[in-house]
Amino acid sequence: MVPPAPEQHSRPPSVVREVRLRRLLVEPPRGELPPWDPEAAELANDLARCTIAAEAWASIVDQCRSAAQRNEETIGFLVGRRVACRRTPTKENRRATHLFVAITRAITGEHRGDTVSVRFTSEGLAQAAGLLSFGRGGRSEQLVGWYHSHLELGCFLSDRDLMTHAQAFPGDDAIALVVDPLRREARAFARPQSRALAPAGPVQVSWLLITDGVTDRPA
Repeated sequence: MVPPAPEQHSRPPSVVREVRLRRLLVEPPRGELPPWDPEAAELANDLARCTIAAEAWASIVDQCRSAAQRNEETIGFLVGRRVACRRTPTKENRRATHLFVAITRAITGEHRGDTVSVRFTSEGLAQAAGLLSFGRGGRSEQLVGWYHSHLELGCFLSDRDLMTHAQAFPGDDAIALVVDPLRREARAFARPQSRALAPAGPVQVSWLLITDGVTDRPA
């Protein structure tokens, strides 16, 4: 995938600071296993790294299937909230809180794709930004990751995908979702939360599908 030309952003505040000042503690992520990712259960040796609302998932699948009919890859952004829940520290991960992403919407804009690559146009990036809404107090929705499709290649992050993720989403909790509508496969990727694994790039992570419309319940 040919990456867009993302704007450079400063590194976000530390996790502890964000939990104290901006994030409410919620219940651990709950939901159904995603239908196109049977490996998600095997990856869940810890808590899920993200949840996706059923409507957002359906929108992504429809977009990917439509693009596949034109023999094109497609792309978009994941919108939602970064939240935290309490967890039991382990030897591998001593944090007392677990950060996860609650994805509520998928947005996109004009882009150009073929059978093996896709990228936003400048106009498309502006269109996607215009689809973000503002909530109480003028707080805008958060871009919490991105998604794109593959055509009969399976779900993985290519070298260019890894570069796109690093440039557009430098934060540790950003999600990269890859969907192959022809194989009916989907995989979610994120950087490891464990400090011991911090130098590593994004790895496959577990995720859950939310069907009741609630993505983050107060603890």
